[in-house]
Amino acid sequence: MIQAAKEHHIQGWVKNETDGTVCTCAQGETNNLQAFIETMYARNNPYIRVDRIDVSDSIPITDKGFFIRHD
Repeated sequence: MIQAAKEHHIQGWVKNETDGTVCTCAQGETNNLQAFIETMYARNNPYIRVDRIDVSDSIPITDKGFFIRHD
């Protein structure tokens, strides 16, 4: 996911939740965000399954790239 974020100029973070889901907060230009989302669905990885992606508006989160949260 970090590589895809870099490819599409996305800022934000990703975090593994205790229930096995992944939470991501991403910001960028609309077309870049759409391409990022499409990349998540298109990844052909046996260790990753994308059932759904929920999208909502939020305030800007970061300008420090895309990183893994551990909290």
